[in-house]
Amino acid sequence: MFMIPERIRPKPLNNRGAEGDKEKEREFGANIIGVGDNGREAIHCLLREGFKGIRWLGLHRNPQNCYPIGVDVIATYGSWAGIENVVLPFGGGMPKSVLQFYRYRKRFFQTGKPSFVLADFAESVGRDAAPVAAADSYAIAVVAIPFIEKIIAPNALDFIEAKLYWRFQSLCQHTRVVIAMDDDVPSRIGEARNKAMAKRQSDFVGDLLHSIQGGANAALHWQEVEKFFSEPRRWGRCNLWRAWSSVAGDVRSAMADVRRVLSCGGALEEAKRVFLMITGKDGEFSLMEVQDVVDALTATLDEEAEVMLHVNCEKEFADGVRVNMAVRLDAG
Repeated sequence: MFMIPERIRPKPLNNRGAEGDKEKEREFGANIIGVGDNGREAIHCLLREGFKGIRWLGLHRNPQNCYPIGVDVIATYGSWAGIENVVLPFGGGMPKSVLQFYRYRKRFFQTGKPSFVLADFAESVGRDAAPVAAADSYAIAVVAIPFIEKIIAPNALDFIEAKLYWRFQSLCQHTRVVIAMDDDVPSRIGEARNKAMAKRQSDFVGDLLHSIQGGANAALHWQEVEKFFSEPRRWGRCNLWRAWSSVAGDVRSAMADVRRVLSCGGALEEAKRVFLMITGKDGEFSLMEVQDVVDALTATLDEEAEVMLHVNCEKEFADGVRVNMAVRLDAG
């Protein structure tokens, strides 16, 4: 089945950076948790988008590490690894920083609103804290996972990969929806790799947030997006998605790069559900171009695959055309 909402026709959304009216600001809200250096960089990118009504929280081992104004920070002192398995309120031996996080989340997070956890499992703090941050909540974890092919279908793992595997398994066990991204250039390391990955994560979340803001007038409604990501509900297993975000000069080139990455291991061709967002400047691409790339995509999918498509056309967008895609995996 090919699902295209009636609101597919490109139209300008709220201008990025514009103030917007107070009614829409009251209707919109979200919770964003950024873990470690990756989460801090992703929050930096998202803050430039001018969102209103969002609760920002950073979890970091060095809370003095250059967080912008408006972001609350909790220092992840002590070991957070495995804390997600502790049943509250029998957590007397927990680090104080974990209890501080639980109290913060209960007091300040907006229930019924979109919630995202952004982290990189290449960082030890990401591996330790992301499962805790996403557990027992309705948050969607958008995480960078090195060696994702091995982690999803493990065979022979070295010591580092085994640690990644067990922490990733714990994340999937305690989170309803996990959206995993992996680096398409595994040999790339250091600050350049970290910033590029955080930018992709923030682009995916940011484009999704832009599409659902505006209350009753939103282009997409969060309830239908959340349902698409989280169903079918499976006891003891999360809905695991693999995602990628790519920017190019035209929609065909951006789509080609996304398909290249997500075709690794047959993930795209075997997917039963596909979530697709195309974002660009108003007037820079046509609905006909979108239809062409979508037709080419669906021709490679299982005939029963469901596709949710949204097009963001904006007055202020300088990146060319961006394609965000997530495919649901059978593993999880």
